[in-house]
Amino acid sequence: MCKFMSIVFNVIQKSQLLRSHYFFSFSTLLLLIFVVASTLFALAYHSKSTQASSSFSFTVASDYGRTNYTTANLNYIAHSGASFHLALGDLNYDPTHVSASAWSSYVKSHLPSNFPFELIAGNHDTSQLSALAVDLPDHIGNISGPYAREYHFDYPPSAPLARFIMISPGGVAGGYSYSKGSSHYNWLSQNIDSARAANIHWVIVAMHEHCIVAGSQACSIGSALEDLLVSKKVDLILQGHKRSYQASKQLALNGTTCKTIQVNGYNPNCVVNATTLLTRGAGSVIVITGTGGQTPLGSIDSADPEKGYFRMWMGSNVNQTWGVSKFTVSATQLHGQFVGVSGGFSDSFTISG
Repeated sequence: MCKFMSIVFNVIQKSQLLRSHYFFSFSTLLLLIFVVASTLFALAYHSKSTQASSSFSFTVASDYGRTNYTTANLNYIAHSGASFHLALGDLNYDPTHVSASAWSSYVKSHLPSNFPFELIAGNHDTSQLSALAVDLPDHIGNISGPYAREYHFDYPPSAPLARFIMISPGGVAGGYSYSKGSSHYNWLSQNIDSARAANIHWVIVAMHEHCIVAGSQACSIGSALEDLLVSKKVDLILQGHKRSYQASKQLALNGTTCKTIQVNGYNPNCVVNATTLLTRGAGSVIVITGTGGQTPLGSIDSADPEKGYFRMWMGSNVNQTWGVSKFTVSATQLHGQFVGVSGGFSDSFTISG
């Protein structure tokens, strides 16, 4: 009898141990599932956050004044999701009657507090440039060089995707000459090269005036400067001055059939891509956005041979529309679009790579 009871006790004990083992295994499995699920969720969230933070957008325009179109553009910028705006000169068109402070207050009244409305000089800004730069100061925070005249910054600051180089050719800011071999020409060249050396993916150069344009206007920045930018295959060249929108084909020098971007003419050998789907490193795209609000817009000269360099255009005689250019930048793509606040014109293109 005692032996029988001992056997029963042993069976019960083993059964309890077995149940305990199964319970332990099941608990361990649940814990493992929880840990794996939590890890996958965290990775997915991190990936989504990284993806969101690894791109940004900005807007661009020049030639503002203070019209209903200017106000509409400012209101669009404020709600566009742009990280900053590049104001490419010709800001206050009536300095005799409107002070720099008053014009700046007007701009700020339509934008979020301390929104980076980053200035570069235009030919109409000479008398007020210093005051405008004080009233509409840099809010990027990591610029190098004299603000509103000649400076550059990398963005985002912590992990740059793009270098922005802001220059003042054409005599719009006293003392800034970009003739070949000049100190400012060399400064620009070195900053393009250092961006490439630092593996900054995109290089963008912005200024007020232009060279080639469909509008029978002179090359005010100098052909040597234009050739420098195109020879170094700056990804995006942003300009204003001509009150219109014009987006060039992708242009490049090749040392044989295109040694320079011909001014007052057209050399088709300088065009490497005339579509809206472009490849990074193949050449440069010029975008003129002089549609910040000032009236009237300029006309497009259909007889100007320089028109051949451009893929798309808009002016007072072709789909008249005021608006801004908006660009979205990531590590693999630069997407540009014209966003109208009047009229029906639109345009877009993408540089990938």
